[in-house]
Amino acid sequence: IVDHALKDAHSALRELKAGWKDSGQGIAEALRGDEVDEAALAAAFARQDAELTRARQDIASALKQVHAVLDDSQRARLAAMLTEGPIRWA
Repeated sequence: IVDHALKDAHSALRELKAGWKDSGQGIAEALRGDEVDEAALAAAFARQDAELTRARQDIASALKQVHAVLDDSQRARLAAMLTEGPIRWA
């Protein structure tokens, strides 16, 4: 379960990164003209918002799956790793 959940979270992050790269192209297009294309800019930001929401949902689901199979000690160790290393959340 943990391995599957971590793969799901990793996949969600990969998709988010790819989507943001694509939306970056949309932002660039919005800036190419003599004036900023407000509609294109809004559309690119809306895509980013949707991609981030989807990634957050997928990651939250994965974290809940992992949480469900860990005991108290394991959850404490995982939390410590996220804040102190070797795994850094951000």
